[in-house]
Amino acid sequence: MSSIKSDSTDQKESSVLNISGPGFEIRPTGIAGLDQILHGGLPFNATVLLAGNSGAGKTILATQWLFAGFEKYKETGIYICLTETTNKAIRNAKRMSFGKQESIGISDIRATSLKKENFKDYYNPNGVHFIDLRQIMADLKIEHKDLDRAEIRKISDFLLDVVMALGAKRVVFDSITAMGYRLKDKDLIRDFVFNLGFRLGTAEASVLLTSEVSDAGYSIFGVEEFIADGITKLSYGREKKELERKLEVVKMRGMHYDSHPVYFRISNEGVTLSPRLTRELVYEVSGNRLATGVAGFDEMNGGGYVEGSTILVTGASGSGKTILGLQFLQAGLEKGEKCLLVSFEESRDQILQSAAGFGLDFITHEKNGNLKIIAVYPEAKYLDEHIDAIKNSIETFGVKRFVLDSLSTIHNVFSEEDLYDFSTRLVGYLKERRVTSLMTSASSSLMGGDTISEAALSTLADEIIMLRYVEIESELHHAVMILKMRVSAHDKKMREIIFTEHGFVVSGEFKGYEGVLQGSTRKVSASLEEQVHGLFLEVLGPMGEQIFSERKAQGLTYKNISELIKQLGDQGIISERRKDEFGLRVKNIFESK
Repeated sequence: MSSIKSDSTDQKESSVLNISGPGFEIRPTGIAGLDQILHGGLPFNATVLLAGNSGAGKTILATQWLFAGFEKYKETGIYICLTETTNKAIRNAKRMSFGKQESIGISDIRATSLKKENFKDYYNPNGVHFIDLRQIMADLKIEHKDLDRAEIRKISDFLLDVVMALGAKRVVFDSITAMGYRLKDKDLIRDFVFNLGFRLGTAEASVLLTSEVSDAGYSIFGVEEFIADGITKLSYGREKKELERKLEVVKMRGMHYDSHPVYFRISNEGVTLSPRLTRELVYEVSGNRLATGVAGFDEMNGGGYVEGSTILVTGASGSGKTILGLQFLQAGLEKGEKCLLVSFEESRDQILQSAAGFGLDFITHEKNGNLKIIAVYPEAKYLDEHIDAIKNSIETFGVKRFVLDSLSTIHNVFSEEDLYDFSTRLVGYLKERRVTSLMTSASSSLMGGDTISEAALSTLADEIIMLRYVEIESELHHAVMILKMRVSAHDKKMREIIFTEHGFVVSGEFKGYEGVLQGSTRKVSASLEEQVHGLFLEVLGPMGEQIFSERKAQGLTYKNISELIKQLGDQGIISERRKDEFGLRVKNIFESK
């Protein structure tokens, strides 16, 4: 049977890209996530094996590829059915948003039609066409179960005639497994796949062959994958009770591609992929400092958080991790900086209420467009989908400060390996964008200090802040300590924090006690706070109690108390001589500690 020549097709020039030098071109699939994984698309005139077990999404992805080609690039497509009727295949396609009626071509091509003098006068070449190969084989008088080489050649000739006549650039053969069961041995399967790909390649058509497989391997007969130019495998399984679907490009001759398994979902939109966020170990380091928003804490970490750094805050439930993050955002919002908060634990309303409880007006900042809150359970999306949502928000919103609360909630749903992979890629991206980020991680013990090794998260952070409880004389106190801070000097002492109506502030040190790091202390001498408190009462009398309490709420630092003493002198509350004596004794207390 001689091939019928086709006129030039209505193919957009942009549908073929030269990416690897002369003689090598790729054709975009038109499926955004897939083109990103393939670094542009499929090789020109490629034969690709689309493998997967039943229900993995092979047919949907293959059909989506055909319709995307026609809708975006006006490339005619052909769907060759061997396991179902064309009417059923069309009905299934029309259930998807991409399966538009106006894009569907013909479904009654018969082998006898090619006898007409002008095939294109009989059939409209535009659109996605459906062919029932079983009907074609009947027309060609191939009715027995086992096929020989002559019959394989006859089928290949017919398919080439149709592709040439319609000017098709995309062909789906569903499925090569069903065809393989009609061939006598592996050599015939090899011949069929080779001839089909080679002959359709002469018509400049790319071919997808769907292959039914079990969990292992890429084909039932074990030969198709060696002939195909590319292999893509779809799979699904349950991870912690959640159904996960993955796509993996196993092979693609002559081109680079992302070989990591990629998560995808199936909906009426078709297959939606979540490509991995790739990263490079290249980013600028800033010397700028950002205010922490916590009174007394900027002094502890050398003047504030380093711009573009990642801060890991670890501590037990109720130790202040979330409020530390909220105060960090508030400090940026007051300067007009764009901020993003992602919560995996609390709803948006709960976050706004918590912020309001500390005098933080997040509602107004949200309305003004400076604050965006994303509240979602971690299991509601794949981790790559979470990264996509964060990435899109940062790039469209222009985020400068970012808080994620919390990493431990992710660990409750996903594996430690997944958590580390998620954190590594996200931190790398944030550094490239110079976004200063604060992430929380919950401790399993009340006294804290045992979670920073989870998934090796401590190696990713530029600064690690530990919040914990400390028992002093049968009372629980709150404490903060900076365990790590890159490229900067910092306070290495554990200091007490107290909660006020405006959040928490850093107070004095735990001097005069032993066993602070263990959480249970023993008093060995009067603490700095006790000495300063006694001095306030001695110098100021009864009003010293109130003044001391007010100053303590702002942080018992030498700087704060010195400023207070100066104010007391300037206001005439204490004499100049008394002011100098007061200041000297305070200095001696701090220096002795």
